[in-house]
Amino acid sequence: MGSWPLDELSRLRIEVEALRDRVAQLEGIIGIGVDELGLLKRVIPDITVMESKILNMVRARGAVPRGVLYDALYAARPDCDQPGGKGIEVAMMRVRRKIAPLGLTITTYCGSGYVMAEADRKRLTSMMQVPQEVAA
Repeated sequence: MGSWPLDELSRLRIEVEALRDRVAQLEGIIGIGVDELGLLKRVIPDITVMESKILNMVRARGAVPRGVLYDALYAARPDCDQPGGKGIEVAMMRVRRKIAPLGLTITTYCGSGYVMAEADRKRLTSMMQVPQEVAA
């Protein structure tokens, strides 16, 4: 009985680590992982964390409904810390301003979400790639 708390604690630590790994995996799938921020900063040095999450989500998925974007960005916040109704629109306006000089666009579809053309998605992904060093 003396080892039970340690065994339970060990089991919980393993579960927490597995959940953290799964969250990181899912964030990568939907395009809001932390790794992409560094890659985007190489292309757009003044991009914020919030803007990079938005841009990466649209880049990864092509089309993102406003509600899905809102949930991905704000669901973890307490109700008292939820942004107003125009939070996503304002953030998207900033993202659009920052990608315009790169010749990239994000369009609004039917007033309910955002779309980035496949060609723009590929160009942005290409810009984010780490250049391979040339072998001497």
